[in-house]
Amino acid sequence: FQTAISSADKLCDVIDDETTPFASKYKARTLLDQINSKLEATRTIAMLEKKKNLIEAMDCRMASVRVRLGIISWECEEPHNAQTDLELACEFYFPTLIQTINTLTSDKDNASDNEPVDANAIIELKPPENLLQLPKSESYTLLELAADGMKVLNILGILWAGRSQIHKSFYFLLSANKFFLSTIVRKNEPGAKKSAVDDLENIYTHNCFYLAQAYGNIGHSKLSSKYCHLTLQRQFQFNLQPFFKEYGTSSNGTKPASELNSKNVLEFVNKLKLALDWVKNCGGMSVFYMAMKHYKNCALALSSAENMLRQIVMPCLKNVDSRLPTSLRESSATMLNNLKSTSEEMEADLHRRFVSLDVLILKAASSAHKEKILAAEMGIPYVPTEETEDNEELPSKQSVADSSVFKFGTSSSSGSKESSEVEFFTGIPVTPITFLSANDIDSFEKARTVFLRAATRIEVAKKHYVIDGFVTDHSTLLQEHSQLYHYLSLFETETKRKLAMESRRIEMLSPLLHQLNKASYEVLHKQISYELGESALAMLEIKLDKFRSRESSGEIDFKKLKVAEKTKCNEYSKTALVMFAHFTYMYCQAKDRISTKTSQHFETLPLYQLSDCCCMDPDEGLISEDEIRPFLNAHFLSCRVLSKIIPSKNDLPPDGPKAHYIMACLRRYTWLVEIAPRLCKRYNVEVSTLFGDEIKICQDLVKLLPAKIDRMNYLGEGGLSL
Repeated sequence: FQTAISSADKLCDVIDDETTPFASKYKARTLLDQINSKLEATRTIAMLEKKKNLIEAMDCRMASVRVRLGIISWECEEPHNAQTDLELACEFYFPTLIQTINTLTSDKDNASDNEPVDANAIIELKPPENLLQLPKSESYTLLELAADGMKVLNILGILWAGRSQIHKSFYFLLSANKFFLSTIVRKNEPGAKKSAVDDLENIYTHNCFYLAQAYGNIGHSKLSSKYCHLTLQRQFQFNLQPFFKEYGTSSNGTKPASELNSKNVLEFVNKLKLALDWVKNCGGMSVFYMAMKHYKNCALALSSAENMLRQIVMPCLKNVDSRLPTSLRESSATMLNNLKSTSEEMEADLHRRFVSLDVLILKAASSAHKEKILAAEMGIPYVPTEETEDNEELPSKQSVADSSVFKFGTSSSSGSKESSEVEFFTGIPVTPITFLSANDIDSFEKARTVFLRAATRIEVAKKHYVIDGFVTDHSTLLQEHSQLYHYLSLFETETKRKLAMESRRIEMLSPLLHQLNKASYEVLHKQISYELGESALAMLEIKLDKFRSRESSGEIDFKKLKVAEKTKCNEYSKTALVMFAHFTYMYCQAKDRISTKTSQHFETLPLYQLSDCCCMDPDEGLISEDEIRPFLNAHFLSCRVLSKIIPSKNDLPPDGPKAHYIMACLRRYTWLVEIAPRLCKRYNVEVSTLFGDEIKICQDLVKLLPAKIDRMNYLGEGGLSL
């Protein structure tokens, strides 16, 4: 029996050609069916002869065969056959469990498919612990039975999840989880085999993975992240760490590695693939922490992934050629080169994720910094406007069976471990990154520290994500670099340095509008042109604030401005108008989609012609709900720019009125008052929610500007007093 089972298991492990992907599994099923028929015949005879011990032995063996048959059917995409065999096996391992779960879920999983799942109710589900007792057997040890029993519960859990029977799915998965925790404590009992313990641990790791997916599917990110962390911890502890202790090599080459040969080289490659998957999944988990503003956990997850890649995977790949026998080097070359390429790509991806984290941190810090300044000017205490990441929870220490520990490193007598080290995953020490909270960054020097570490990673990542082949990735890195300059500038007090930072943004991003095809990279054109418009406007505001600071009244006297100062301000204004025009014409109707509606064309126009260079007759179908505000705001910000232009004779149209730009403002504000409610109504969105403050300003200025225009044209009043 054991020989036949072993043969079937080996057939199931075979990876078949894509044209016949299940050929070996079908052979295994045929063999198992034959075994099962013989077992049934033997059991029938035992029943007639009333041999109780033999009947129990046959029941155990038939259940084990049915587990394998059920798994084969599941992997061969035959869920109905899988259910039949797995439920028969489950009835042996856990009698009445299926009946109990069916009763518990009869009024829940039969609800309408359109009815949302109550995540809170799912969290409160408790598996029927009293039914999770295995039958006694003289043929198998407890842990051997437990392994097959857990497999049954796991597969039934994901089978019912695939049929949208969410409650039933959770009952099976939680039962498997609870069963493991109550069983593994007996792993040191006499007669327990290490192979059986390892098998059970591996099945539990799969259970944690399934629960991570299950909780993610019902929208419970916290529990999903918990089980994801536990899955990664267990994969490292039980699969990767033992292997790399024997076959790995340290990053400095001091640790000798065991020799590779034809017997273990395939396992070595598979473990490297698993390690790279581990790095990828750890990076993916950081996305959750980032979204939840758990920046400390995010940084620790990324640091752990980077440690695994740099200290374990890459050193192995670097020295693997010299460790391979000559006869294996040629046949393994392609496989190993692919792994090296993947590891380099993952290293660049981790750099990029670190950059995204620092952008968010510096953004939050700059917002808090502005609020603190405003509060000080108003003479009121500063109160954070939103909950910060300081309240995040670190992964807690689990039970021994969970093998998930977050702990601070402790100094040893030899000084081999720094007291500042932490282990987000047990066995992977990392040094925590500083300045991960907005509240920690309260000066330019601290903000600059975050900026510099992110900028360094950007430069490294750009060596992999070159624009020729990685257009989107390269452009995103430049955008993030630009944002870092902007957030850093908010901590700077010197006008010249602030302007230099904003100018660097324009130098960095504007070439992309010339390099990237407008049709192929539409989203990037929108993002970059809008950001460039904001940057130019920021430079204009910085310059005007400098002029205001000269006057005791706090108002600009444009008569005192030098010609060069007026010219520079109008250059900023022109750049902003050009970029916002480029952005708004991304939504124009088909008849207006011509090559002249781009920044390259707008840059050639005189300033006075740009006052009405904008898309005021858009194809409203091109404006998605998420793009309504940026589209409207681009026009609104253009009005702000127009109101700040300091016109000289050359900046006005021939024989044009002095209030030319304010008149353009009035036309644009009037148009915004009309179109904003219409666009919002298209998606059943309240304009007060999406564009509330801006629409009120537009409505007020539509009433006030006519009088202002009269005073400018006939009384010589300046526009900057607006």
